[in-house]
Amino acid sequence: MKNTLLLLMILLLFSCGYKPVFSGQDINFYIDKILNIEDDNTTRKIIKKLSPYSIKNDKQSVNLEIKSNKDERVISKDSKGDPLVFEIKIEVDIKIKSSDNENAFNYVETFSFNNQTNKFELKQYKNNIEDNLIDKIFERIIIDIRSI
Repeated sequence: MKNTLLLLMILLLFSCGYKPVFSGQDINFYIDKILNIEDDNTTRKIIKKLSPYSIKNDKQSVNLEIKSNKDERVISKDSKGDPLVFEIKIEVDIKIKSSDNENAFNYVETFSFNNQTNKFELKQYKNNIEDNLIDKIFERIIIDIRSI
């Protein structure tokens, strides 16, 4: 009975047709140029994530113009005036220029988090949050470029 159930589960898992969305296969574009409007860390991270899509192929050529802004602010403070809750907001404006049209998109991701007593851990946590927000924006950029 266990062998039959195991065989059935294996057959179902291998025949489900899973295919990663961002695998790089079946892309209908390649990025010819990326123009960095503001030379900041956030934009550089996005450009680094877009670099695998810069390999020239026989698909449609796309030029990108990227501008980003990262804002970190205090949401609430305690009675002493020390920060309790922070918010990180990353906003990315991108212009996608192809041979036949030009589109502009605006992406905004925010995240709120509590303060920590250990400042080193707080800095690491902020960097981790920033990377996660950039990943979300990157995924949305790729989906929008594919839809053009």
